[in-house]
Amino acid sequence: MKINLFISNFKYKKEYLLLIKRGLMFLPLLLLVILINIISDPAGIYKNRSYEDGAAKILSLGSNLGNPQNVDDRLLQKYLIEKISNPINIMILGSSRTMQIGNNLFQKKYVLNNSVSGAVLEDFLGIFQCYYETNKFPKLLIIGLDPWLLNANSSDTNTRWFSIKNESILFAKNQLHYNSLYNSFYISDKIKNVISFKYFQASIKKIVKLFYHDKSSNNYFATKFNVADYPILLSDGRLSYGKNYRERSDDIILQSALDFANQKNVYNLGSFSEFGKDRVYLFEKLISFLKSKKVEIIFYIPPYHPETYKILVSRPDTKIILATQNYYSKIGKEYSIPVVGSNNPNEFNLTNSDFYDGMHANENGIFKVFKKDWAKILPILNKFDF
Repeated sequence: MKINLFISNFKYKKEYLLLIKRGLMFLPLLLLVILINIISDPAGIYKNRSYEDGAAKILSLGSNLGNPQNVDDRLLQKYLIEKISNPINIMILGSSRTMQIGNNLFQKKYVLNNSVSGAVLEDFLGIFQCYYETNKFPKLLIIGLDPWLLNANSSDTNTRWFSIKNESILFAKNQLHYNSLYNSFYISDKIKNVISFKYFQASIKKIVKLFYHDKSSNNYFATKFNVADYPILLSDGRLSYGKNYRERSDDIILQSALDFANQKNVYNLGSFSEFGKDRVYLFEKLISFLKSKKVEIIFYIPPYHPETYKILVSRPDTKIILATQNYYSKIGKEYSIPVVGSNNPNEFNLTNSDFYDGMHANENGIFKVFKKDWAKILPILNKFDF
């Protein structure tokens, strides 16, 4: 019995040592992946935070920011707000779907677009905390209201807001009296991506582009151009897409709209069958707080592409976007806030040519929306002497 046990333990130890030996064989490869991911760093997540501070300085001096794609837009907004010398007149806040709004609609006014990609409510709170700390609240806020702001799962799956997590928690606690903003376990992008094979592939692609002197993989830079082959963040915070995205053919736009709507889990609308109670609470408390600070507000509901919208309202798992719009309209009525736009593009006769893809209206499409609803916001604009 003892002999059998000894033999069994010996075999187990031998197999264990063999497993360790095989694992060590892959260690140099793992270290190589880690090294390349940190050095190449295609998303800029291992850069010193002064990277975003430098980008904010360019914008604060009135220049446009060329090639901002490796910039953490949350941190950029934080540092930009710190550098603002005077309170702004009109603030635009929302997701990438509101990034086309700025001085193009409100000329000769001090406008700043603080929108961030894939914005969730936590982003709004963090950005307002930055304004609160500098005592530079805007006179007028145009706030983009995406359906997923009311999705309790959106801030769990979209953790980009963690770049300004401390600001978000502080604002929720001190201004909105909400102490349960963040209770989830979180693994930072720095940890996840350092051993990610997907990130390794992106790192290799960046190295190849640099080797062939492809400007799209370089760092940001100041520019006087408003449009170019590369994306540009304009001095008023608007995003000017690069040529390849800006000049997509009608067929490509249509196909991208259909592909977007037919995803198994549509962007930020996954597991969205009812409003999150905490989302409703935070949203209404935020609006009440801004009103107490005498900030005038305009709700903007960005339209979807006609084909995208048709599919989304017919799908059982995404038709909740109808209910979100009704809710935003109800809150607007309660607080005497005008509501501009709609999820439904047909209300503004928008067509395929008014979009970049399934959920981003281009500048022409946004002009059409605001032109039709201009009478709603004119009384508010007339209150100000700017």
